[in-house]
Amino acid sequence: MAGTRLHVLLSLLIPILLIAPYAYHLLLVPRSPLPFDDIQAIDIHASTEALRSHVVNSETITFLQVHATPPSFPVLPRTSRVSSLEYPSLSPSIPALHDSPHAQDRALKSWLHAANLTDRAVIVLLCQDSKQDADSSVTMGVHRHGWSTGCYLSIDQQRLLVDTLFPPPSSANTSTKLALKYRFSFTVLNEKPHEESALADAWNTALSSALAPLFEPFADAVASTLAAVTIDTQRVEFGKLAQVYRVDPTTHATYVTTADLQHFKSANDFATTSVLADREHVVHFAAIPAAASFHIRSSHSADPTPEYAFVIPGYGSVAILHTPDDVPRIMRTFLFHARHLLGLGAFPSSATHSITFLPSSSGVADWELDILVNRYLLRHYHTTVRTLQSLASLVASMPQMAVLPRTSALVESSLAALHDVATSVPKAQTFRTKLVAVRHALLAVEEAYYDPTMVSQLYFPEDQIYFVFCPLLLPLLVPLLGGVVREVKRMRKPVRVVD
Repeated sequence: MAGTRLHVLLSLLIPILLIAPYAYHLLLVPRSPLPFDDIQAIDIHASTEALRSHVVNSETITFLQVHATPPSFPVLPRTSRVSSLEYPSLSPSIPALHDSPHAQDRALKSWLHAANLTDRAVIVLLCQDSKQDADSSVTMGVHRHGWSTGCYLSIDQQRLLVDTLFPPPSSANTSTKLALKYRFSFTVLNEKPHEESALADAWNTALSSALAPLFEPFADAVASTLAAVTIDTQRVEFGKLAQVYRVDPTTHATYVTTADLQHFKSANDFATTSVLADREHVVHFAAIPAAASFHIRSSHSADPTPEYAFVIPGYGSVAILHTPDDVPRIMRTFLFHARHLLGLGAFPSSATHSITFLPSSSGVADWELDILVNRYLLRHYHTTVRTLQSLASLVASMPQMAVLPRTSALVESSLAALHDVATSVPKAQTFRTKLVAVRHALLAVEEAYYDPTMVSQLYFPEDQIYFVFCPLLLPLLVPLLGGVVREVKRMRKPVRVVD
């Protein structure tokens, strides 16, 4: 009888003991190695400041004088005065500057390309003006160079050029959202579908024809340097600007105040939400068809000056559309708002210092893109290092967190890209090339940081797994082990033989 009970207990206990190692192996979380030492070795403040110093050191303006014996004039610390004789690769024949300013700009760019001077700010002093000590007019092109007919630039002109081409960080727009992916969403809010559907249809047609020449060049410029860009268009029925519309008792014009617009975002956000990519920042551009007299008034001013557009910081802009013919004007307004949301202000106007800035057909000049590239580079670099160190600290402090091979590969790829940016010679890579590498690093580390296999372990750690299984297994194992011990003792106990 004792042997039978022992066999029963062993038949239950042995399968459990055989399965236990395999079950334990299943409970172990996969952890691919991460380069903890290399990540922690990065000094976020020192490396960011080193990169910032490279950026600041590159922010200089070269005054290139083409005269054989150029006259001297005082220059600011961040500027330098050189002669064209120092660049033998430059052609001795200067392009004829009798065409339009944009044609002159292209001709000078081709002329400077031979000496690899198109990647920096250069002002060509043609020395064609007989007045050597007077302020000559300066034209700043859409690229990184400008020109002047004289041989002399005043201190005021130099200071204005330096402040415009290299603005201080304090002048950056605080509402700017620096992202890796942008979506420019154009929406028609049709308040009365049955009454104004024809106008909304006409607006859609006009929008499609105006996007290509007016906004898509700007989006292409942003996509080529700063971030990935997606453009979408949509029409939302029953969209409304405000809950209550007011009527002027004198002119009988319909209007809303800025206080009435406080609920615009919450009232229409549900209707303009689309399926987004990971960490994609949406910039909304909404147009509302309305009557010709409809406008916006400030609720904080007694002046009833009508306004027809407004900006929501970090969200987008809204414009009132009276007729489809207003689409080009509205699109230029949207372009200005897009510049503002990306961190650029109004295009500079400097008639008082005899400096003219040529506008770009894309809506943003190359030297303006350089300003944004430097800002994005420093911000993305700092964010990437901080995310890497945060991820390494999190994984090190949570041994139950899963680290799959793809997560380890993403972290190593991000770290390698950062290492290339930090160790490259300042002139070996342009800052746009550095930004491409930093964008790749930030995308990789964010993909690793938000990997679902890692996030799930934050809410279901290993100790909780034991808390679930131990109450189930211990009540079974303790009686079984105790029964085996008792049966073994009983079998080993000498049997008394009764004569």
